[in-house]
Amino acid sequence: MTEKWNNAPPRNLIILVCAIGSALLLVFAKFGFDAYYDGMTAWTVEQQQTRYDDLEPVRATHAEWNGQLDQGNRMSIGDAMEQLGERGRNGFPAIRPQAGDMNVGPLEGWNQLPQEVVRPEVEPAPSARGGLSPEAIQQLEEALRGAVRRPGAPD
Repeated sequence: MTEKWNNAPPRNLIILVCAIGSALLLVFAKFGFDAYYDGMTAWTVEQQQTRYDDLEPVRATHAEWNGQLDQGNRMSIGDAMEQLGERGRNGFPAIRPQAGDMNVGPLEGWNQLPQEVVRPEVEPAPSARGGLSPEAIQQLEEALRGAVRRPGAPD
């Protein structure tokens, strides 16, 4: 007949070795994690400091802008909005839309709600044609149409 209960004495030496080993492991892991954290903190601070070293060109640009403002090149926001309303976007070369600015391809290809995309008319910038003759421009446009034409697409 087998014994129902194990009456052997506890193995105190194994329990003691496991307890000491676990305590040592926790102590070494704590120092290891602290060293890793300190190293990563130092690296992050160093990276942030090098980021601010490149601010000299930005400061020079800001000083130039402030100099222009001090010379009297000022305009209130209300005046700027009024001029923009009178002239429109095409009246200011800095904000005039260019032909490549209008990405309406995703709108044309969206088949969930098909609709005709209205492309706004954009006046080309005065120097956009580069002084080419009308015949040269027509030849370039025909060559581009031929290069872009898809196989099987109507002419």
